[in-house]
Amino acid sequence: MEKSRVVLYCRVANDSGQMLDSQKERVQAHAANMGFDVVYVITETGSGLVLERPGIKKLFQMAEAHVMDCVLAYDASRYARGALPLMEFTNEMRAKGIEVLSIIDGPLV
Repeated sequence: MEKSRVVLYCRVANDSGQMLDSQKERVQAHAANMGFDVVYVITETGSGLVLERPGIKKLFQMAEAHVMDCVLAYDASRYARGALPLMEFTNEMRAKGIEVLSIIDGPLV
């Protein structure tokens, strides 16, 4: 059985390297426990209220290139704050065949 290719996504709202490092360690450990093949790690600092962020743009580009099967974050709020932006993100990723996962919230549908 082939391992799922995953991109890890970590975001903090303000420049706290320690918080970002901790989040990254947790997501990496979870991916290893799940047996995922980590193909890339995206880390960024910025507000989750808008989807126009470099890390999210990179995720969409990677989804278009079919280099991953799923994306994993610590929790759903790392992708986007608020129901509408999160739904937009999830729908766009799923339309490209990418499963959106979070350690805390599980698969996002």
